[in-house]
Amino acid sequence: MTNTTVTSKSVRLPSNRREAALWLFLAGGLLALMGLLTALTIYSYPRAPGITVGKLSDFPTGAEPKLVTANGMRFVVVNLNGELIVYDAHDTHTFHCIIKWIPSEHHFEDPCSGSRFAINGTFISGPAPRDLDRYATTIDAGGNINVLLWKVYLGKPVH
Repeated sequence: MTNTTVTSKSVRLPSNRREAALWLFLAGGLLALMGLLTALTIYSYPRAPGITVGKLSDFPTGAEPKLVTANGMRFVVVNLNGELIVYDAHDTHTFHCIIKWIPSEHHFEDPCSGSRFAINGTFISGPAPRDLDRYATTIDAGGNINVLLWKVYLGKPVH
C-alpha cells in the first residue's frame, strides 16, 4: 500500500487588523470604481428624442385639451395660454382609468373614482392623491412636439 498525501492550497488570511482593513478598503474601492464605470457607460449613450404626439399647430392656444395616442401610450395635450402641457392620461388614483375633459364644467374628470382636476392639472376634488402628472417636452425645427418619457413631473401631493 502506497502512502499518498493530499495537499490543498489554502487562502492566506490577513494576519492583523491593519492588513484586513487594507483589503476591505481595496475591495470597497474596486466596487466603487465598478459602479462609476457602469454609471458612465449608461449615461454616455444618447437618449431617444422622445415620442412625437403631433405638431405645435395641432394645439392652438385656447383650444380644448386633446387625448393623443402615440406608440401605444396615451397623453392629454393642452396649450394653456401659450404654455404647452402634456399630461399622462392615466388618473393618479388607480392608474388604469383615462381622464376625460368635461367641456361644460371646464375640468378633467376620472370616470372611475370621480376625481376632478383643473385644466392646469391641479387637484379639485376626489380621492386622487396628487395633481396630474406631466411630461417634459421639446419642439423640434419642424414643429413636432416630442414627449420625453424619462422626464416625468409627478403631481404635487394633495392629502
